[in-house]
Amino acid sequence: MAELPKRLPPPSQSAPKGPAGWFCELSGKVHGPLDFRSLKELAVSQEIAKDTLVWKSDGSDKQKASTILGLFPRAKPKRTDSQKPVPKSRLSDDDPYATPRASTIQDGPPGGLYLPHLRTSSFLHLFLSFIAMSALIGGAFQIAERDIRLITFCLGGIAGIHWLVLGLTYLHRSWDMMHMFGAQLNGSKAVRFMLIPLFNALWSFVALYSWARLWNHSQRTHPGLSLASAVWKPFFFLFPIVFLVSQGLILMHFIAKDWPTDLTNPNHQIPLGIFAFTIALGMFCWFQMTRAINFLARKKS
Repeated sequence: MAELPKRLPPPSQSAPKGPAGWFCELSGKVHGPLDFRSLKELAVSQEIAKDTLVWKSDGSDKQKASTILGLFPRAKPKRTDSQKPVPKSRLSDDDPYATPRASTIQDGPPGGLYLPHLRTSSFLHLFLSFIAMSALIGGAFQIAERDIRLITFCLGGIAGIHWLVLGLTYLHRSWDMMHMFGAQLNGSKAVRFMLIPLFNALWSFVALYSWARLWNHSQRTHPGLSLASAVWKPFFFLFPIVFLVSQGLILMHFIAKDWPTDLTNPNHQIPLGIFAFTIALGMFCWFQMTRAINFLARKKS
């Protein structure tokens, strides 16, 4: 009988237990548990073959090692003499929007992967920008002097633009990282259509809800994302609906030249409540989005 690889743990004496172990079957014996990084090292060193049966300790079905995404390195395509060599990628923090390649996914902290080129996203920064915009614009209505009121409005507008740019930047990064998991939509296209009024609410079903579905699917199926958190898809589905209603109300008030600013007026309370709910729901979606981005943007510990 052939000698088993030295780096494999001894055969298990009982059924697989534990939350995060991986097991493999060689010569009719079960070996494990192994973390995913150790299993990947065995695959790279060819100590386990692509047809070796592996499974997780959570009771999942046995499957061939070749079906586990990210376990075996991708085979390099053969290049003919007529083909020009592709220059090596120089992805870094200086180029956060470049399309990532498989080689940019590396082992991060234990139990996960990370994209070296991906920048982290600060939800606190986004939230504070919104608070500054609301405080400045809201306070401008209480200022009697015209020049000071105008300056306050301008400062609030700058804070609002900063808030909008941050939100679109984080949306761009969220789609940029999903290229690694088979996403066809790129970050530039996702952001571009979000700038079209009214149509952007419909586009949110693609830019937000589809992203949430892709992320949750990847989180369930990719071993390197087992420690990541899934997002709440119903919130990503509801946001485009209330976003469209809010824009319809804004258009209606613009035509009527009657902006809802009086909280004591019942006709103003409903649109103001919808506006507030839309913003709160959007902020929650972006919070979950930044959390997903930061999981893959972590550096090695």
